[in-house]
Formats: sequence, C-alpha cells, structure tokens
Amino acid sequence: MNTVNQRINEDGGPWYKQFWAWFVFTPLIVVVLVCSVFVTIAYKTKQDVVTDDYYKVGKMINQEFQPSQNARDLGLIAEFTALGMNSGDMIQVTLNDTNWLSQESLLLSLSHPVEASRDHFLTLKQVDTLTWTTKIKSDIGGRWYLRLSALDDEGGEEWRMQGEISLSQSLSTQLR
Repeated sequence: MNTVNQRINEDGGPWYKQFWAWFVFTPLIVVVLVCSVFVTIAYKTKQDVVTDDYYKVGKMINQEFQPSQNARDLGLIAEFTALGMNSGDMIQVTLNDTNWLSQESLLLSLSHPVEASRDHFLTLKQVDTLTWTTKIKSDIGGRWYLRLSALDDEGGEEWRMQGEISLSQSLSTQLR
C-alpha cells in the first residue's frame, strides 16, 4: 500500500486530475458530441429529394418523351406569369396558338426542387382564346420547376411543356 500512495504523490494524483489526460481527451469528447448533434439534426430535417420508387420512375422516363415532342411539333410556346404574388395569388398562362386546341382546361405542375410537400398540381381554366388562369392559396415564392400539359380522352398527356422559374427574381418565364 505504501508504494501505491508514494506513486500517487509522485505522479500528482489519479489520471483524471492530470492536465495531459484532459488535453488529449477533450477534443475527442467534443468531436463525439458535435457529431451526435449533427446526426440528430440531419435525421430530423431530412430532405425529400429522391423518390422512393426511383427504379420505376426511371423506367417511365424513357416512355415519356412523346408529349414533349408533340409540343415541339405544334410549335407551342407558353408564357407563365404569376400575378399579385403578395395578395390574391393568381397564375396566368398564355399560349401562342390555340387553333388546334380542344381542351378548356390545362394542367400545371409546380414542383419544388427540394420539398415535395410544397408541390402544387393545378387546373387552369380558359378565360379567352389564348389565356388560362387559376388562383393559388399558398405562398409560392422561390424556385420552381414548371410543367404545363393537356390531357387526351384517355387521361394521358397529349403534349407537355416544361420550364423553370425563380419567383424571387422574375414573375414570368417562357415554357417550351
């Protein structure tokens, strides 16, 4: 017993009272705590970027080029405009030519680049020969992917135009 007490007195006490022990262990403890905080934040705020059935969606992409080609063949150009973005939000789409168009309504998909829960699928109603409009109840500020299409009698897309807009920079864009 005397030798243990002598060693403690020679070394300066137990390990947890030593400066160098804490000098070595403190950065390790801090790294573990910070990593656990980051992992918790990443898990609780995970983004919905990738679809769950990515394989099925990937296979369907190969089959979906025809509606875009139909829009190009018809020479379609649409002007997307967001009106009154601070009050009574309204979206207006103006087509360059509608002589061939038989639909009284068009479908507009507003897809948020990161949050799928903010996506909107809207039906635009025709107000005159070249213009379709709809009202939207939620704030749509920020960046969006746009997809304008018309459905055929069987529910498939007859034609489709796509584009992108950042409503913080501009309130209108062309879809092709």
